Amino acid sequence: MWTKICGVTRIEDARRIVSLGADAIGLNFYPASKRHVAPSVAKAISDAVRGEVCVVGVFVNEAPEKIIELAMSLSLDAIQFHGDEDAHAIATVARKLPSIAIIRAVRLDSENVDATADHIAQVIRAVSGTTERGSLNTESILPAFSVLIDAHVRGAYGGTGHRVDTETVERLRRTLQDLLVCNRLQLPPMILAGGLTPTTVGQAIRSVRPWGIDTASGVESAPGIKDDELVRRFIREVVGTVPAENESGRPWWTAASDLGESFSYLTISPTRVSRIWEPW
Repeated sequence: MWTKICGVTRIEDARRIVSLGADAIGLNFYPASKRHVAPSVAKAISDAVRGEVCVVGVFVNEAPEKIIELAMSLSLDAIQFHGDEDAHAIATVARKLPSIAIIRAVRLDSENVDATADHIAQVIRAVSGTTERGSLNTESILPAFSVLIDAHVRGAYGGTGHRVDTETVERLRRTLQDLLVCNRLQLPPMILAGGLTPTTVGQAIRSVRPWGIDTASGVESAPGIKDDELVRRFIREVVGTVPAENESGRPWWTAASDLGESFSYLTISPTRVSRIWEPW
């Protein structure tokens, strides 16, 4: 299962995370974040692990032009939109950077399920056809588009350590699926975040059955400072956990479907992927 350690701020942490088997690191460019990194620091970190791990740039309400500039100068593998960006802004970046994966993060709670599903559907329609199709016959792949689900905390844009209620995620799945069926579109691969630690991630995987897992505060000794032992335990728990299956025998975020075309996958070689669920 694809595993991302987000909020990396130090070269030594990035190298250790790679050695412990993570598939991706996240570099946070949101100035108000406790895990913010300057472009010069981000370049040093990404250069230190380039070709060994997927490097994801995390942005919050940044201008598309600035995102494109940083993504190109740092050779990012993926861009994560974690703010209030609309579908047009996300599609603008996707069209300019067709070989870079797009991750749309949403902050979910029991009161915004319908609005969140509607927004995801709008983004999927907007970015459809903006990416180059990569090889499906490789373990070094990342979905061209995926959705990251984080907990909604008023006034915060992630990294809070709050968990997402399992039933709320299930409600989102059902609502989103109904919206996408009308347009002959499929559920995108889903990355679960929000309060995941070595002691909680196993149950979260079994309950939610995501495509990928993301954590920041759950493996830290202080904001932005990763704890080697917590990272080791977290990855070991992810690798050792088998999610529950639905009727199709696959996690529901990647269940087989005859509705429309599959999401394209981008080759992010030689990124190591611990475990990739079979694409639709």
